[in-house]
Amino acid sequence: MLFGKKYREIVSDLNAQAETDDERRLMNQIDQATAPWREADDQVMKLSLAGNRAQASIVYRERALPCFDSVIRAAEQVLQFHQKRVEEINQSRSLLTARMSLAILIVGLGLLACTALFTTLISRSIAKPLHATIAHLGDVARGDVSSDMPAEYLKRGDEIGLLATGMQTMSNSLRGLIGNITEGIGVLSASSAELSANSTQMSHGSHQASDKAHAVAAAAEQMTTNVTSVASGMEQASIQAT
Repeated sequence: MLFGKKYREIVSDLNAQAETDDERRLMNQIDQATAPWREADDQVMKLSLAGNRAQASIVYRERALPCFDSVIRAAEQVLQFHQKRVEEINQSRSLLTARMSLAILIVGLGLLACTALFTTLISRSIAKPLHATIAHLGDVARGDVSSDMPAEYLKRGDEIGLLATGMQTMSNSLRGLIGNITEGIGVLSASSAELSANSTQMSHGSHQASDKAHAVAAAAEQMTTNVTSVASGMEQASIQAT
C-alpha cells in the first residue's frame, strides 16, 4: 500500500512535468501497463495484512510477476525518451553555444574592424596635416616662402588648425621681411652703382690730371735744359770775348 502510494506520487509528478504529447502518451502507456500490477500488488498487500500469506504468494506469482515485463518495457521507453530528450537538449545547447560563440566572434571582429577604421581615420586626420606642415617647414628652410598652408587646415578649430595658422602667419611674416630685405638690397645696389660711376669718373679725372702734371713736368724739364744751354752759351761767349 505504501509502495503503491509512493508510485502514484512519482507518476503524478512525471505527468505534471510532461510538456509534449509524446511524453503524455508514454506516461499513459506506463500507467496502463502498471495498472494490473498495482491491482495485484494491492491484493497481495491486503491478503498479507489479513494473515493469508499463502494466498498472497499465489496472487503475487500468478498476477504480479507476469506484469513486471510490461512495466519494465514501459519504463524503458520512458527512460529512452528522456535520454533522447537529454541528448537533444545537449545538442541544442551545443548548437546554441556554437552560435553564440560565432556571434561573439563576429561582433568582436566587427568591433575590431570599426576600431581599426576609426583609428585609421583619426591617424589620417592628424598625420596628413602634420606631413603637410613638415613639408611646408622644409620649403621655408630652403628659402621658399611663396607657398601657403591648405585652406582646409586653416579652417580647422583644433590644434592642427592652430598649428597651420601659426605656420601661415610665420610664412607671411617671412615673406614681408624678405620683401623688405630685397627692397633694401635694390636700394643698396642702385647706390653702389652710382658710387661706382662716380669712382670711375674720379679715376678718369685723376688720370687726366696725372697726364697733365707729367706734361708740365716734361715742359719744365725742357725749359730747364734750354736755360742751361743758354747759360752755357753765354758763358762760352764771355770767355771768348776776353
